[in-house]
Amino acid sequence: MLNNDFARRRVLVTGASSGIGLATSLELARLGFQVIGAARSDDGADVLRSEANRAGVSVSTTVFDLADESSYRQLIPSLDLWAVVNNASYPNAGAIEDVPLADVRIQLEAMVVAPAAVALAALPSMRRRGSGRIVNVGSVAVGSGVPMLGWYLACKHALAGLTEVLRNELSGSHIHVISVDPSTIDTPIWDRTHLDLQRRYRGSSQRASYERAMWIIDSLRRWMRSPDTVAKAVGRALVSGKPRASYTVGFDGHLLAMGSRVVPRRMIDSISRTVLDA
Repeated sequence: MLNNDFARRRVLVTGASSGIGLATSLELARLGFQVIGAARSDDGADVLRSEANRAGVSVSTTVFDLADESSYRQLIPSLDLWAVVNNASYPNAGAIEDVPLADVRIQLEAMVVAPAAVALAALPSMRRRGSGRIVNVGSVAVGSGVPMLGWYLACKHALAGLTEVLRNELSGSHIHVISVDPSTIDTPIWDRTHLDLQRRYRGSSQRASYERAMWIIDSLRRWMRSPDTVAKAVGRALVSGKPRASYTVGFDGHLLAMGSRVVPRRMIDSISRTVLDA
């Protein structure tokens, strides 16, 4: 049901052309928010518009590259945002030693620097309004040491740290900074992960682990949750009068998050190595 109060609140969702970002854009539009879905390409924006039409909701689109701050630096302040959902990410999968550092620098820009830059660019509008929300989509795998996703998890680690500090720095301002941390969700990111692994394993000294990782992904896809589960968590974070600091999505996510706090580090490392025969 549309909420007239939400209709005056403009929300930017990054990575909105597929997966969690697409599902979140549609969910927030259903709740009545003014949604602006950001895509990296015109084709991605077309996908979002088509899916919004199919769902019977209204979503605006914009196109920019998170790895290039000049493409969005002037845009964000002009949008007069009430909330930002920093969702965009990509795996850059492979053993840490096999991923070129040039690729890593681009990923850090897109997944760590850009979410901070987008949020900071939106802050003046939130302060003028006297309220706002910054939602960063993280991962319950932070702290798990999952092999073959080292640089992805490094970015999510950094984003988690930024989220915690920014939440404390903005306390008392009526601007809430929230982390939404999914478990394994069935999105196109796993297709890209598979392609990354295929591309990098041939020249690697860890070929057996690459092959095992690809088999695990293929085996788990059927059990993964829908992106809609994450979208609903983001929706709860935006509609709540007193949102939680973090929302963990999925029962297995709760177990993994709890386990990373109470299970000895050596045991977690042993499990990760055993899974990939590393």
